[in-house]
Amino acid sequence: MTIRKNYTLCIFKNEILKEFHIWSTIQEFNKKTNKVPNVTLINAFSKSKYAILGKDCSQPAATTSFLRKVLNTNYDDWAPVKYIPIGNVNKSELKDLYNHQKEILEDDNYTCITRNPKSRFQSGRYAGKPSSYMKIVNMKREQIEQHSSNMLEDCNNPNLDIDNLKTKIWRWAVDTESEIHNISQLWKYVYENYSEFNDMNKRAA
Repeated sequence: MTIRKNYTLCIFKNEILKEFHIWSTIQEFNKKTNKVPNVTLINAFSKSKYAILGKDCSQPAATTSFLRKVLNTNYDDWAPVKYIPIGNVNKSELKDLYNHQKEILEDDNYTCITRNPKSRFQSGRYAGKPSSYMKIVNMKREQIEQHSSNMLEDCNNPNLDIDNLKTKIWRWAVDTESEIHNISQLWKYVYENYSEFNDMNKRAA
């Protein structure tokens, strides 16, 4: 039997960088407010700060390019979130509708923030399974450098020599004196040392 779920596409657009992110969710769309209560700009900025807490449970946020990019932007640079309720759809229909909105935005000269954009259908297949966290000690050099490279790109700092810095960061991450033990701590280190936004307060409370 085909699984169908009630989805809303939530479109985040940064009007300064001309970049976008499409957040697909099964959270209830409020017809009175025309919003999904927990998928808002304020919520995105809150999650972006959670990503640098250094906890294992902060890893999903720390590995999300959209949330990393949010932390390196001004709140006012973002357009109001656009909500598109698409109703009960299956995995294939969600993919088609997601791609349709993506194409519309790209035709308008916006670039997708997510490096490998795709809709994610919540089938419930992994519900109840324990989370697995990436530890630096278990990661290969190429993995750490790739994560570091992506994080540096998301800092929106044009003055960074990413090819050299990713190796420098890898060396420090695996140093016995390093306090970097997980992905959230890696992102915290990159953000605090290479972002031009780390000491600014132009974000939502």
